[in-house]
Amino acid sequence: MADITFSGLPGWIGDAETLDRIPDQYKNRTLTHYFGNQNCHRLPASPRNSFRRHRNTLNELAVCGWSYFRNVDNNRRPRVLLDTVCSCIDPGIPDLICEPITRYVKVLRRVECQNGVYVYRNVFEPVHVGCVAVAIPPSVRAGDDGVRMAQ
Repeated sequence: MADITFSGLPGWIGDAETLDRIPDQYKNRTLTHYFGNQNCHRLPASPRNSFRRHRNTLNELAVCGWSYFRNVDNNRRPRVLLDTVCSCIDPGIPDLICEPITRYVKVLRRVECQNGVYVYRNVFEPVHVGCVAVAIPPSVRAGDDGVRMAQ
């Protein structure tokens, strides 16, 4: 596999090994909170004044905030990756939802054991790097009761 890098374009991976093709016994991911507010925040009416005064990092200033988590897996090299989790699904703005931004990174992943020796392969693994507000498609905006249908 050539040394390439790209962001969230899974179609560019082609026949490369991806995490979903790895046997479950070689996936042991744990997430532990590392940094950032895990609570959902709403933008104040005048964000220029009070909001900026108390928040100064991108994950706190964004409409769809996120917190950072240590993604640890002993079956992978590097063993620790920094991942993010969106703080909210609903940013409090009509017709928008918060979605994670995904980047695919190449890691060495333990994929099998042959004669007592672990075998590693290059694998593209999804890592969330932030969150963004996206428009809800009209077909899923609201049900008959007016409640958003998007998850």
